[in-house]
Amino acid sequence: MTTRYLLLTPLIALVLLFSCKEEELQAEIPAYLEISEFSVLQDSNIVSDNVKDVWVYVDDQLQGVFELPTSIPIQKTNRKIKLTIAAGIFKNALSNQRAIYPFYESYNVDTTLIAEKVYTINPTVNYRSNTDFDEPWSGEDFESGINFEHKFTSDTVFIRETDAEKVFNGIASGAAYLEPGMDFFEASTPIFGSNEIPRGTAPVYLELDYRCSHDIVISVYVNNNSQQFSVVNLRARADWNKAYIELAPVFSTLFDAFNYSIAIGYAKPTQDKGYLVVDDIKLLHF
Repeated sequence: MTTRYLLLTPLIALVLLFSCKEEELQAEIPAYLEISEFSVLQDSNIVSDNVKDVWVYVDDQLQGVFELPTSIPIQKTNRKIKLTIAAGIFKNALSNQRAIYPFYESYNVDTTLIAEKVYTINPTVNYRSNTDFDEPWSGEDFESGINFEHKFTSDTVFIRETDAEKVFNGIASGAAYLEPGMDFFEASTPIFGSNEIPRGTAPVYLELDYRCSHDIVISVYVNNNSQQFSVVNLRARADWNKAYIELAPVFSTLFDAFNYSIAIGYAKPTQDKGYLVVDDIKLLHF
């Protein structure tokens, strides 16, 4: 065979390869999901959330993680699919710790999407039915009282703030004000036993809505408040923000502790005025 034919042989192969039917080379035309918000129900009432992303699955295959609001192309069209949309949060209020929130149900639907069509979906879901809100501590909404106990080193205590312009939800929020000359506030939940919180990899979270003039610290006290373990610092926020604080990594390392409490506090320069206002605090686990 001459050199000329040796050069032509691969060229002919390439021509045959790209002579496939045009429809076999074209990408499937997608449908589009438009999602602007994600809402959460508890006891049939809309409650606060801070869902940042949606994790989208088609037939249990992850299509991607999309920051809200978003428009999502879905390639599997004109046939029945299982569509799953899960709520994504920032763990510990950190944008580099994105995760599916384990206590919210996913939005699930069997559907057929038509190519080129735009579908508007704003999921509303419940907390998962096996979520425990009440043990060992039923949280705090400040509607009828205050279960937090201030530390002996604290310069002030939680009060029920009923000024409608300062209340997040209902008729009251919890507030801790530090006047000039004061520099420290800290309060904690009642003490609960070591066996009342799941250990290991089981999820445990603290939810709270808050606004504050100075950074606040969430911590765990153990063994009758003899030791303190810092969990996270939350930055000062002039507007209300919701945080999801992951507690499992702390609890899973404290196997020798015989009791716990969860604390919230902040410090400030003595000459400043300071405030911390919180509401709808929940401790959640399965």
